[in-house]
Amino acid sequence: MIEYEPFFIKCSTTFLKYSYIYLTKIKKYSNIYAKEGIAVSEKEERFIRIAEKRTNKILEQIRLLGNCSNKNNYTYDDQQVDKIFKAIEKELDLAKKKYLINKNKSRFSLR
Repeated sequence: MIEYEPFFIKCSTTFLKYSYIYLTKIKKYSNIYAKEGIAVSEKEERFIRIAEKRTNKILEQIRLLGNCSNKNNYTYDDQQVDKIFKAIEKELDLAKKKYLINKNKSRFSLR
């Protein structure tokens, strides 16, 4: 029967040191991993991924809405345009307030 040496004996001490540190950090911060040298939590990564997709979809729809401004293809008046942009601005303000409300939450204290 052939006996095999454990893998870590063949590794350099530097490799082992960094592997141990990496594995220790994984255990300690299981929801954090390195991305381009920056620690990013899973929740933040999910936020970035989803927010980018949704923002790009919104921007594309706004560009498409801008195509409706072509007077050769469409007829509209200023009142209709104002109504469109007021609705967009209202929803944009509501979405922005959600972020500000979460940011400004503080705890009451008598001290």
